[in-house]
Amino acid sequence: MIGLASLFFCIKDLCNVVYFSVAKLCIFILHYTYHKELLKRIIEERDSEADEELNELFKEFYLKYRIFKYIDVLANNYSIQFDKSRKKHYRKNLLKLDQPISTEEESGTFIDFIQSNDMSTFNKVIEGSHSVAELIENEHLSLAFERLSEKQKKILNLSIINQWSNKEIADYFGNSPQNVSKLKRNAINFLRKELANQYVRRAEI
Repeated sequence: MIGLASLFFCIKDLCNVVYFSVAKLCIFILHYTYHKELLKRIIEERDSEADEELNELFKEFYLKYRIFKYIDVLANNYSIQFDKSRKKHYRKNLLKLDQPISTEEESGTFIDFIQSNDMSTFNKVIEGSHSVAELIENEHLSLAFERLSEKQKKILNLSIINQWSNKEIADYFGNSPQNVSKLKRNAINFLRKELANQYVRRAEI
């Protein structure tokens, strides 16, 4: 049985290779049977070959640890940035949908026409709907949406449901982001106009 004091004495040269915590050194030695066997040979037989091999194994172990640590930090930072990006994109599209459909007071917004009374329909955006059409409960707006070109409908789906940026949508279609922005703006303006016309017709009745 190797004493802890002897263990730290014999691995002091390993500590000089790179800065590493004692806890990680203990894992490197105590959790691998072959490493313990090498250490035993170093202590009991003063085996230089075992000493050299253990040093090389430690360098490999440390390199893997650094790589895994780096990947873990990258993954964590990416997940944080991705979550922020999704929230920002969602708020941006929510603001577009929350614009008044006409200049009249109490005319309502897109959300008023899309959502059900308890917001359960609009919440499908977060829960993973496959199409904007699934969110539309207003019959007039649904008909207006179907009058959009297939490309415009696809752009709105990718933008609102998938939360893709204009650049990502442009890459998907092989277009420029400016063209995607124009098509999306035209689609939203068309829907806004159709809803405004519906409101005017209701007011005249």
